Amino acid sequence: MKVAFGAVAVLFPLLCQNARADTHCYTFRNDSAMVVTLNFSYQPATGSVITGAALEPGKTYPFDGRPWCWNLPEEVTAVVTVSGTAAPQWKGTLLLGNRAGSAPSGTYVVGALKAGSAPAAQHLPRLSPPLTQTRALPTHFPTATATV
Repeated sequence: MKVAFGAVAVLFPLLCQNARADTHCYTFRNDSAMVVTLNFSYQPATGSVITGAALEPGKTYPFDGRPWCWNLPEEVTAVVTVSGTAAPQWKGTLLLGNRAGSAPSGTYVVGALKAGSAPAAQHLPRLSPPLTQTRALPTHFPTATATV
């Protein structure tokens, strides 16, 4: 009995770690001099999720400083668009989620568009280990408004 319990105690953390390894975690940073709005368009349409957030200059989203770890079902993704005159610094469509083809974990930057140049891709590595969440997004937003 002790051997079986010991095997479970050793294997369980490994199983949990593998599940977390597939979870993508995202942070957004506004390097522009203006307020920008991040818009999240979900496919398939999903209720009770954040669809947008106003991000002040120099601030990050999520506002609490922790990365947004995707915990919706694998088939659910979200396309990120930016409203305002600042330009996203990633190339093409930014697709959030945990399935193949979704953006890797990291920090994605919005900044001022340089005259005569296209936005450059910017992907910064995550400095902290992935966090697990039981909700789609953080539950508190202390410094800005979010659109639901």
